[in-house]
Amino acid sequence: RPDGGMEARSGDLYFRYSSALQGHRLPAAFVDLDRIDANIEQLRVRADGMPVRLASKSVRSVGMLRYALSHGSFFRGLLCFSPAEAAWLAEQGFDDLVVAYPSVEPSELAQVAAQVAAGKSITLMVDDAAQLDPIAHAGARAGTVVPLCIDMDASTQFPRLRFGVYRSPVATPEQALALAAEIALRPTLRLDGVMGYEGQIAGLMDDVPGQALRNHMIRSFKRKSAVDVARRRGAIVAALRDAGHVLRFVNGGGTGSFETTRRDPSVTELAAGSGLYVPTLFDHYRAFRAEPAAGFALPVTRRP
Repeated sequence: RPDGGMEARSGDLYFRYSSALQGHRLPAAFVDLDRIDANIEQLRVRADGMPVRLASKSVRSVGMLRYALSHGSFFRGLLCFSPAEAAWLAEQGFDDLVVAYPSVEPSELAQVAAQVAAGKSITLMVDDAAQLDPIAHAGARAGTVVPLCIDMDASTQFPRLRFGVYRSPVATPEQALALAAEIALRPTLRLDGVMGYEGQIAGLMDDVPGQALRNHMIRSFKRKSAVDVARRRGAIVAALRDAGHVLRFVNGGGTGSFETTRRDPSVTELAAGSGLYVPTLFDHYRAFRAEPAAGFALPVTRRP
């Protein structure tokens, strides 16, 4: 955390950062903790009382994960990149871990099952019945029940345009119920939650300078997609609960979609990771402005 007096005198970020790194070996990566604090506070305000699961893949530092969790009481657990990462983070003392993507790698599933058997909360992602048996076998070998989360497709199909990614084959209540029924058939598995990540809203800039027409079109698509996602996500959650399935959480959104996702009554928690460092992907959103809080420094050694 650079000296505040120096920063006030210079008013120059380059001078601030180059001075802070003086004497350190380059290349070097750094984070600006003052800006991290401001970004955490902005996430809290934007979440408007809703808990936020912190996405580890956008942070990539155990120290920064601990810092964020200790400075943001609204953070609830981690959203992890892979089963192996979740198991390793559990060994580091983290808990309430949800893996964001499906995996059938036996060695990684075994690591997760061992951590679950030891009392850790790790929930694995699924979107197809073919993924269930490898997880069930890992749970059986560890003598435990592995929690699962159904990943629903949150893209919107407009006439002649798919707005979003092809993330999951589970797009309707009927498909979610069929997958939940398959989970219920396996004694070493249980349904724990639902995730619907609307990447087309959370990860698409809509206020880029010099692109007024494109910005207008994207904001229009986003508004219509937010209504569609809330309707379909709500229908899936309601169908699962009506069928007797108990959902510990319903996760939605990302750094760029707090304002719409938090209004979906079926969602119990948001997700964010990039909102800490704020890479260039989040430079131009109409709903919020955040400050880049991480960077890297290189030595200049020649003039080409």
